[in-house]
Amino acid sequence: MDELPPELKLQIVSYLDGTPPSIGKFTEEPNLDTWIRSNDQPLKALSLVSPKWRQVAAPHLFKYIRLHLDFLYAGLSPPTIELTGDRSSKPISEQPSTCSTGASFADVLPSLKAFQKFVSGMDLHKHITSLVIYTAKDWFDDNVFPDTLNGYRFSPRDFWIDLIPLMPCLDRLLILASSRTQASLLGLKEFEMRDAWAFDMPLKAVQIHSAPQTIYETKAKIKSSRISGGVTLMHLYHNSILDPWTWTEVSFNEGSFLEAYRTYEYFHKEPPLISRYLLTPIHHAAYRGTLRCVTYIAIFPFGSTVDDFFWSLLHFFKNPCSLHVQLAPLPGSNLIEDPERVGTAQLSDCWQELELAYQGIMKRLRRVLGEYEALNVSLFKSMDYANYDVLQQDLDRMFSPLKTFGFEEVEGGTWARA
Repeated sequence: MDELPPELKLQIVSYLDGTPPSIGKFTEEPNLDTWIRSNDQPLKALSLVSPKWRQVAAPHLFKYIRLHLDFLYAGLSPPTIELTGDRSSKPISEQPSTCSTGASFADVLPSLKAFQKFVSGMDLHKHITSLVIYTAKDWFDDNVFPDTLNGYRFSPRDFWIDLIPLMPCLDRLLILASSRTQASLLGLKEFEMRDAWAFDMPLKAVQIHSAPQTIYETKAKIKSSRISGGVTLMHLYHNSILDPWTWTEVSFNEGSFLEAYRTYEYFHKEPPLISRYLLTPIHHAAYRGTLRCVTYIAIFPFGSTVDDFFWSLLHFFKNPCSLHVQLAPLPGSNLIEDPERVGTAQLSDCWQELELAYQGIMKRLRRVLGEYEALNVSLFKSMDYANYDVLQQDLDRMFSPLKTFGFEEVEGGTWARA
């Protein structure tokens, strides 16, 4: 096999180059085991055949990479909540980074330094297009890392500054973690966690796709400006995946609300959701005209939660954009058949909230379509339509008023603007 012509080797590799589980499983309930790991690894097996095949397979093998925060921070003591001391009250995105030795974030994290060397040594910069960051821990629940190594105070901003330049062709970022960790990594301000105890939401997913760009700002330029506190995380690198003006797709998977239905007056509980805190950067992308698709996935979210999100979302689309929604568990998940997961929750309440959520979306969509002629929602798709026959009649009835605004049903549950 080593003697095959290069073009035949590339052809063989192309047949083995599939999508990672984090893409195929995105509509399922977030889960580290099924989203991150796969037993089907033909490219990896091929790369172990010989050094020559390793060289051919490497650009495809490392196109989709994942970064485990637990491994990255293995050399550090986990952050703990400080009840006394000089802890800053500022959100993490506003905290300055300090280092008495002048070291970078990678200099005090051996695992990140090793990752940088690996990417550079294998010349993988131009091949990495997708990054998944995941953890089951709340690494940033204290809002700052402890000063345990050389007097260095860490923040997620340092993390991105050393990571982003390694991936100039990155066009997909997925963060699979708790809401608090997601918000901290994205430099968002503190959000409401008061009722988090009522929700079984250890993991959520936020996925960002960006348009191919030319070049990022130089690392030196960013480092000189970040100390002044005048640069926000979202604009650390213009034209990078962190810049909302480059975003083409934003997808949320908020996980299951089922646990909250066990509580008294569940509808008054405030879920810890990352989606509402990303509305401002989404508005930037929509106003700039780069945004093409927003996907919202949750399992039995409250009608009021979905209504509020879409009411805030729908005002800012400038160019044609599609909306994809899934609000029920996938039929094969067996979630609602599991007595431990359901507990004392009334499933009738869950289905009622799902109906209210769709009614809220349609109400907001119709109102905005009627008031703002410039609104460009080009497609609306309910992924629940194909999954549940019992919902189809009600969804058809709710969606039919879209005909008034020039929409046609192109397939069951999918309405496109002519």
